[in-house]
Formats: sequence, structure tokens, C-alpha cells
Amino acid sequence: MPKSYKACLVTKFSRAEFANKPLFLNAQQNLDKVDRPPSTSIWRSRDKITFKDFESYEIEHEREEEVFCRIGSTSHTKIIRKGFIKAYYSENLGLLFLCGKKADILDFCKKTKDFPFITIQTLSIDMKKLLAKLAAVNLVWFRFPKGEIHASALMGSHVESTPEFQRYEQAGDISTLSFFFQVADNSLDNVMVTKDGAIVLYRAYQEISDEVEIVLSVKQELLDDICTSVQIR
Repeated sequence: MPKSYKACLVTKFSRAEFANKPLFLNAQQNLDKVDRPPSTSIWRSRDKITFKDFESYEIEHEREEEVFCRIGSTSHTKIIRKGFIKAYYSENLGLLFLCGKKADILDFCKKTKDFPFITIQTLSIDMKKLLAKLAAVNLVWFRFPKGEIHASALMGSHVESTPEFQRYEQAGDISTLSFFFQVADNSLDNVMVTKDGAIVLYRAYQEISDEVEIVLSVKQELLDDICTSVQIR
């Protein structure tokens, strides 16, 4: 099953605050006997990682979602959805890799602007410059600013050399590129990069350390000189 890692730049990560027990990141806590609003907690994970100075953390992130549902005889129009995110932090590199469901990660990143213990920036990738670096592409997603079709994908060997690709590129913007990347054992693994700084691994690896190493390699070898930091708003 593919795993997505969103790369974030870190300017503040108060790990001492949540090294020994879970910490609620929300600046203000609810009063006793009052239902708790959506909240986020983080704690040091027991998962071991042995790559560089990366440390593993668990994030439990809640977000409000509008949905019509019934619990017993009571109807509801909103629920609080609980999401779980794996986080891998390197102090030396100033990096945080977030692994989990996209909706949870995007909402977590948005909420960090109000968190007192974590300050991050996300990344925006210049996809045309990334395309120019790649020998071949096997899948690409386009987003179209005009027309009834908002997004479409092309898939196939060397899809970047097809007439369809040229036509789509003129009408839209590249949002996702999938390609083969040479990893440490010299094998070629299929990976995907999205415009908003997510790196997706398709192969199953034995150790988390292997995954983080590949994600970091993709970032450093392909993305560092073609990305810009995005302030959380």
C-alpha cells in the first residue's frame, strides 16, 4: 500500500515538552465538564528509527467534519474525526516528515499556526523543473484552471513524450509526477512527488529507517533547489 510523506521545514519543535508523556498542542484547554473541542496531542513513539538523528513521534489529530449521521436516536450534523499521523523529526536538518491520511496532515499543518510548541513551513515544488530533471515519467496528474474538467491523469511508459502530454501541459498545471528513483541498493523504486511537497513510496520496506532515507534522498537530490517554503496561514 502506498505511503505518503509530507516534507515540512521546522523552525520550532519543543520536543522536551512531549518526550515523556502526551502533550496537547492546543494553546487553550477546555474547562472541566465541558465537551472538549477538536484537539491535537503528540508524544514520543516507541518505534525505533536508526537513520541520522531522526526521532519518531505519534500525533493524534482531531478535526471537525460536517456530516449528517445518527448515533442511537440522536441526529448530528457534525462529528469530530480522529486521525493518526506518524512524524519523523530531524533537529540537524530542520525537517519534519508527516505520514498519514492527506486530509489529516493538511488540517494538522494548517492548525500548527496556532500551536505554541511547533512552528513549521510547508513546501511548494516547481513541477516543470522537476519534470526537466527526470529521465522518464510513468504517471502524471494535471489540474486545469478552466473548463468543466478540473483534473486528469496520463499513465504509461515515457508518458512525457506523448502528444497527449503536450496537449495537457499547454492547458493545465502538473500537480503530480510518478517516476523511478535509484535507491541505496541501486534498484529502481517507483515514487511519486506532488506539488505540495508530498513524497509517496509504492514499495513495502522492512524498516521505517529505509523509508525515511529514501524520502530524504528524493528531497535532497531532486527537490531542494526547485522548491519554495510556504508560510502556514
